[in-house]
Amino acid sequence: MNRCCCRRRLLLLLVSFSALSLLCQSNPTLKVLSSVQSPIGDAGTHSFYASMSTASTRAYATFYKLEPGPTTPWCRATGLAVFDTTDALAPRFVAKHFSQDYSADSCNYDCKWTDNVLHASGKYLYVAAGEAGVLALDVTDPTQAVLAGALKAETVAVVLALDGDVLWVAEHSAFRSVDVSNPAAPRAIAEVQLDASWPEAMVIFGGYAYIASNTVSTYVVDVRDPASPQLVGHIKLDKDETHWMGVVNGTTLVLSDNFYSGALWYCDIATDPVDPECHDYRWPNVNTDLEWLLMLPGTNYFVPSNRGLSVSAHIRVFDMGLEHQDDEAVYNLNLARDDSFVIGGEPFLYGPNQDPAFWALTDDVLELVRWGSD
Repeated sequence: MNRCCCRRRLLLLLVSFSALSLLCQSNPTLKVLSSVQSPIGDAGTHSFYASMSTASTRAYATFYKLEPGPTTPWCRATGLAVFDTTDALAPRFVAKHFSQDYSADSCNYDCKWTDNVLHASGKYLYVAAGEAGVLALDVTDPTQAVLAGALKAETVAVVLALDGDVLWVAEHSAFRSVDVSNPAAPRAIAEVQLDASWPEAMVIFGGYAYIASNTVSTYVVDVRDPASPQLVGHIKLDKDETHWMGVVNGTTLVLSDNFYSGALWYCDIATDPVDPECHDYRWPNVNTDLEWLLMLPGTNYFVPSNRGLSVSAHIRVFDMGLEHQDDEAVYNLNLARDDSFVIGGEPFLYGPNQDPAFWALTDDVLELVRWGSD
């Protein structure tokens, strides 16, 4: 065999190997990289995580547990769990704090720490605390979580969104802007009255606040001037409660629909941000309410949460694909536990390949999940 022929074969093998490597790299998988136990429960009680917020070196999660109450057989005591994620491959459970340390009655549903927690900076954590209003917790020492400041709610504080030094607060029947330039003394700036409805989710985008309620309406508020927010429209959809909403590709407002399993609404806010055209789509292979979604950065892929459902804990990745070309889960990870899970906080890029990663939280363990190639 001459040298020329050998060189051709060697070149062909190298090209084939490179193509195979590229093919493997283009088919990422879900993999658990680390985990830590999260002991929020006590013997004889039932504990559940409700929401989660992550920062660069910490993860925070609200939880509630059923325990004997003063006037009813059971009540919901609520609190905050803190994890140290400085070393993502060796996370640590740090502390748990209960809401009675910060508000009057830990077993009053309206005073419970609700599902929305925001980590504003390395020092402060803002919590929507129902009738107690908005709490600013100093978490410089995560084992202490000292109450630094508070602003009482007009009704019931439910959902928060932070934009610089302005904290937007969606309450029952009201929407407020709050100056948090001094977290120890949050100051109400302005307020917009909403109909008698309960806010479920909120997103700030393009100078507008979109506030989904437990009715058919999603309120549209012009927030370009925090001192004078204006209610400018309603998006009325034939839907039930919305627990998650987000903006995809900077053009489409996406809302979950808890009435139909696997249902999402898509609204074109690029053409008209105040009165957009909307249509719904029901994922035939998603058999749970899309209560909460996580969008993987730089992609159209999303991960649905089956929060609060006693089903086997699977993490599935779906292609949001606004054209819906693929209704099947494109990736699947079975956590091999009969548990609900919450995925919260912002996803981040991890490792030398800068793969999307996120924290998956069940009722007893926090796990770092990476979506990428080995």
